[in-house]
Amino acid sequence: MGEKIVDHEMSFLSSDLICEILNRVDVLTLAKANCVTSEFRYVFESEACWERHCNLRWPSTKQTIAKDLISKTGGFRKFYANCYPCLSGRGAVRAECDDKVESLEACPLNFFSIIDVMYKGQPMLSKTVPVLLDADDSIEWFEDYPFQLDLSVILDEVVDFHKDEGGIPTLTIQTELSGMKSAETSTDGSLWRALNENMTVSWILINKKSGEMANFASWKPLGGLRHWPSEDNFVLHFGTIIPSDERFPNDPVHCNVTVKVRFSVTEIASAGSKTTICITECGMKLENVDGDRLHGLESVEFTHRALGCGRTVSLSTVLESYQEFGLKQLARNVERVRRENLRELTAAVISGIGVFLCLCHLLL
Repeated sequence: MGEKIVDHEMSFLSSDLICEILNRVDVLTLAKANCVTSEFRYVFESEACWERHCNLRWPSTKQTIAKDLISKTGGFRKFYANCYPCLSGRGAVRAECDDKVESLEACPLNFFSIIDVMYKGQPMLSKTVPVLLDADDSIEWFEDYPFQLDLSVILDEVVDFHKDEGGIPTLTIQTELSGMKSAETSTDGSLWRALNENMTVSWILINKKSGEMANFASWKPLGGLRHWPSEDNFVLHFGTIIPSDERFPNDPVHCNVTVKVRFSVTEIASAGSKTTICITECGMKLENVDGDRLHGLESVEFTHRALGCGRTVSLSTVLESYQEFGLKQLARNVERVRRENLRELTAAVISGIGVFLCLCHLLL
């Protein structure tokens, strides 16, 4: 009976008004409203509604090239469902049953990147990259050399790319941080807290051949530090862990999405000073537990297989897998140092014995 009453009252509202109301709520509320009436369900299943929510969370999806690709690979509802969660770092990478199919799909030309960097919900960087290559790379060079996708290289010829007076690349508008100290003198952690709490990064890869997609960034920073040459530079890590597969059972891979930012203080005659932030670098690379960058061919293979990995919306789960990877790296480094020390000690002992035998031979 309650459902009929709701339907009767809802009939006084036009479908356009219902759409306008529900377009202003978040996805969780929209999902709950889906169970109430058929009108709500219609809006929930509307592609236009999901497109709006995707545009709010990923401003780069407004670009025509991104919009067309999303429509071809399943629509905005599928895009949101697959890309709002990030890779959990748990489970195992899927095994391909057809190596020929894998080799055709795991090609750098098949991967489309959608990158969004936000601060307090305001877009700082929204870009799309049609291939998994830098502008000057060839396929042959890409496969045999360490993989790194650097946006400062890719965007060097884009119209809105510019550099500051010092020649440092700046990819974005500058965003005001009100009520903060000088970036040079602030040592109370306020700058780091501002970045950790307010900056979000999403790096989505879409396989244009298979239609699969995933978010390879962690939304919130997993770690960061002040960076040379001055204390107003920060390096933030937003990556995820790609689990091991049957070929590398003990070796997960770190997809390291790195963003470098710089704070600056501008004096304003009427309002004192304000602190601003800009992005100086943004890039992606894949690293193994030894800290070595994977070559292009390995990177594409892991990236392709990671599209079938588990997802999560829990930052703590992503952070836990990141910390476990760090412990494995530490253990591997300790073991390497131990072997090197043992090798040096063995060489020293053998050399000492050799010198002793030579002296004995001379004395005799």
